[in-house]
Amino acid sequence: MYLIDYKVRVLSPTRTNIPDAAEENGTGSNVRVLIESSDGVASWTTVGVSYSIIEASLEVLADAVTCKLYKTEQARWRAEC
Repeated sequence: MYLIDYKVRVLSPTRTNIPDAAEENGTGSNVRVLIESSDGVASWTTVGVSYSIIEASLEVLADAVTCKLYKTEQARWRAEC
């Protein structure tokens, strides 16, 4: 599995689905991290949102790995049937 693309966008400081997290930390806005991953055969995109770029990046990376593990297990299950 490898990284194809990594994008970060600062979201406007309006209310979001993360209640008061940005305001409590003094940033006033959230970041959205989007990564595209591939295993050489297929590619997939995952997204993470947080007031912290590090937290959003960790969330999206964990989701990408989880997605790959799910796809691998699903393919193995189909091969056994």
